[in-house]
Amino acid sequence: MIKKIMFVTVVMCLPVYLLCASIFSFYGMPESYSGRDVIGLGMGDTGIGNLLRPNTGLKNASLACNSQYTIFSSAYSLGNLNVSDDTNQSTYNGDISYFPYFNVSVPLYKHRFGFAYQSVSNGKFSAEQKNTSGSDVFTEIRKADNALYQADMFYAYQFDNLNLSLSINYLFGHKINYAKADYEDTNLIDTKYEIEETFKSPGLTLGFSKEFNKKVSMGGTVSIPVELKGDKSYKTITLNEGITSETYKLPLKVSFGGAVNFYKNWDMAMDIDYDLWSQSDMYENANDGYRVAYGIEYQGSVNQEQFFKKISQRAGFAYKVSPLNSIGNDAHELTETSFTYGFSIPIKTHDSRIDFAVKYFNRESNESNYQENGILFSIGTTGFDIFKKPLDRKGHRDIPVPDETGRF
Repeated sequence: MIKKIMFVTVVMCLPVYLLCASIFSFYGMPESYSGRDVIGLGMGDTGIGNLLRPNTGLKNASLACNSQYTIFSSAYSLGNLNVSDDTNQSTYNGDISYFPYFNVSVPLYKHRFGFAYQSVSNGKFSAEQKNTSGSDVFTEIRKADNALYQADMFYAYQFDNLNLSLSINYLFGHKINYAKADYEDTNLIDTKYEIEETFKSPGLTLGFSKEFNKKVSMGGTVSIPVELKGDKSYKTITLNEGITSETYKLPLKVSFGGAVNFYKNWDMAMDIDYDLWSQSDMYENANDGYRVAYGIEYQGSVNQEQFFKKISQRAGFAYKVSPLNSIGNDAHELTETSFTYGFSIPIKTHDSRIDFAVKYFNRESNESNYQENGILFSIGTTGFDIFKKPLDRKGHRDIPVPDETGRF
């Protein structure tokens, strides 16, 4: 028991690391995690209100009411990204690798308590260009490193016909802008600067979910606006000092979705996310962002004779618009279109499985001539009631002995 608790504690303390080589990182955080589990990622990135399946996408913590066991869930994603301009003369290949989430949900009668940790949005990129236009030849190096993470403590309650949840969020992150001129002439001093901003703040998310006759379900979340407070520092070869305090306003974020069992083992789901970025100052001249996703799933059964029918499979697509820092005076928007596929391998214990998902996506912006095409693979584990002690069938037992009447 102690070893199991230590294992969960160590995993919780692991940082959610992300490497996302997106060229749009110079203007913001292009890589984002929607809060869905790996099943949802393979089903068009849906699941905010899907109670027709085991669901550990605990952005909506009320979904934890869907299981009567202690559930641990985590995932790992990795992939490849290709960047090109509109002439295809400038290309770049990069990698994506991160842990999108892990969470633990513990039931107590109709109550659910838990912890969740996720990567909200990120972006990282490094570029080098040799400058020979002047008398001094140098290599210009530019780097961007942006990240926003979120840790949640949540409580959910299962009413007769409705699940409600309250999540206390803690958001934290950083933005780093780095530039350096590396001169070939060793007699010249290289110049560089780095502007680093760190920020953190608590937040709050409300969630609900409801199921109708085992055929239809719906749910959603509302995350209140948050003012991220932090510091900005300026570094050069000879200088390292704080400049000022900085604040960023994260907008009101609303998510809603539903799922329908439309034929035997076939389900479909649709989600909508809407973020009021126009009310925030984190991006310049920003419009509101939104995401629309649709997915379909075949839920396999271990009782089927054919192996293909035992495996749950799913597919879907999504379209997302999110803001970036403006290059000119107009709103700078990043659009992403994605297609997904996934499947699950059940494990003999309750609610336990290994999930796989693959996502192909295309990104482009309205103020840049670059576009990105990439593929992202995700694998997730769910289940394993870690606090349930297995039965000891080898231990001592009292063998009944007949009494004086000959009865046991």
